[in-house]
Amino acid sequence: MSILVRVLIQKPSIEICSVYIQENIRNTTVTNTWKEGLDDCNQKGATLLLVQDQEELRFLQDWTKKRDFPFWIGLSYELLAKSWKWINGSSLNSDVLKVTGEAKEGSCVSISDDKVVSESCVSDYRWICQKEPKCATMCNDS
Repeated sequence: MSILVRVLIQKPSIEICSVYIQENIRNTTVTNTWKEGLDDCNQKGATLLLVQDQEELRFLQDWTKKRDFPFWIGLSYELLAKSWKWINGSSLNSDVLKVTGEAKEGSCVSISDDKVVSESCVSDYRWICQKEPKCATMCNDS
């Protein structure tokens, strides 16, 4: 099951159009590896979720508390850099996320309840996609 997140949070410094989550409720039992989740997001013109700040993390954790399963996000361990990297190539800011578990080759990050956990990338979980909103008709350009 993939969750498509168009916009997570409205921040005062950035104009963002709306906040909503679209669930694909037909496939409530579908789980896949991190790579398969990444591919599914790409097919939707989206990416696996990148958590940008504490506000987004709180929103996500509140939302996942209502579910009994973890979700893949766009963070994996890069062996050459010996660090956690987001799918856009940026490094993890440990002030935003604290990943529990081993940081090793073949590790990706899942989120559930109040946990952000290192898991084997070949484990089967649901995933969260994010997509930039198309704001032309919804937002002010000022």
